[in-house]
Amino acid sequence: MSLSKRHKRRLKELSRMIESTIAVRDEMVEINLEYAKEIEEFILLIQKQQGTDDKKSSIDKKENSVIVADEKMPSDSIKSEETTSEHQSVTNNEPINTHDDTTPPWAKSLWKKIALKCHPDRLNFTKLPSLELAKRQMLFSKARNACADQAWEKLLYYGIILDEYIGDLTMSEQYIMLEKQYNDAAAGVSNVQSSLAWKWGTDWKNIDMRIQIITVCCQSKNIIPPSRENLMSMLIKFESE
Repeated sequence: MSLSKRHKRRLKELSRMIESTIAVRDEMVEINLEYAKEIEEFILLIQKQQGTDDKKSSIDKKENSVIVADEKMPSDSIKSEETTSEHQSVTNNEPINTHDDTTPPWAKSLWKKIALKCHPDRLNFTKLPSLELAKRQMLFSKARNACADQAWEKLLYYGIILDEYIGDLTMSEQYIMLEKQYNDAAAGVSNVQSSLAWKWGTDWKNIDMRIQIITVCCQSKNIIPPSRENLMSMLIKFESE
């Protein structure tokens, strides 16, 4: 079953949406970790003021997961690595076994197309632009990992980003596989936005909100929160630094 031009365009558009949403999610996670560090710094100021500073991190891993809502994890973003014009070596270029019974026929075919286009031995380092070279090498590595993990929906996504399409699955089947990845990435964005750290960093003008956040963090550490007036004074000074 072949895909029409419109089908390919819609699959490519959804793949680009996945790509951009993953990039936004990853940037937000990085920013959110910085916001969490600010909260930790402020809690330490409170401990010093109260003479209870134990010179240890004021927020342990469990509490930090509540504040930032999500741990930093390996990204599916194709923009998550540095680019270079030099010949980069891809980790473990040995062939992947895609001939077992658990590998869908379409995945075998798609992996071959990706390998033909992106394997370092087949890249023309004198003609392709440096950004395109970096992109193909990165996608080759990610596609390898997808095959190793049997994450066929990711392999489909990487293939479409490379303009490699398959006819073994219907348009609806492929769209559903891509849509799930988009929804997962979008959920990651929402997860960050719902965290205390994000509210702390983005709603910085709302003193009442910040006081509530610090109060919750203090209570989680069995620290007596300063008075509202004291907290307000500390927050104003903290923000002015």
